[in-house]
Order: sequence, then structure tokens, then C-alpha cells
Amino acid sequence: MEQGRMTEAGMESVRAAKDSGWWDLAYSSKEKPECPADLRLELASQPGALETFESWRNTEQSRWIIWVNLSKSLETREKRIRVVVEEASRKEKQED
Repeated sequence: MEQGRMTEAGMESVRAAKDSGWWDLAYSSKEKPECPADLRLELASQPGALETFESWRNTEQSRWIIWVNLSKSLETREKRIRVVVEEASRKEKQED
């Protein structure tokens, strides 16, 4: 801020992101994301789906995992997991 590169509002956004955990998620693509147990179980139930999911780039896996984890209800989470499994079952490598 001293150099005029960021406003106070910008700094507040950074603090809020760090407090909520979004900051770490945004910069975690170098690390293999941890797949939730329920998602992993469903992926493993479809031939080739888990292997395909694991072949995707970390950023793509993270995108799907975050989407599942942001579900506000169990019903939504289950639907989102089904979508991820369907995508992985197509045996397509995801492109960023």
C-alpha cells in the first residue's frame, strides 16, 4: 500500500480471503488436492472414472472439488458428485 499499488479496499479483500481459506485455495495448484471420501467412493464405483479424474491437472481437480465442497445441502452435494463422476466417466482429459 505504501507504494500505491493496492488500496485499503484491496487489502481488506486479501485479509477476508485469507480468513475464509479462499487465499490458500487460489494458490494451491502445485499441490495435489485432497479428494473428499464421498467423491472418491463414487468415482471408484464407475470403471475408469477415478483414474481419469486423477489424470486431470491439479487445477481442474481442485475446481471440481471446491464446487462439490461449496454445496449448501446434502442433496446438492450428491448431485454435484454425480456430475463429476459423469464427466470423469467420459474418459476425457480436461483442458484448462
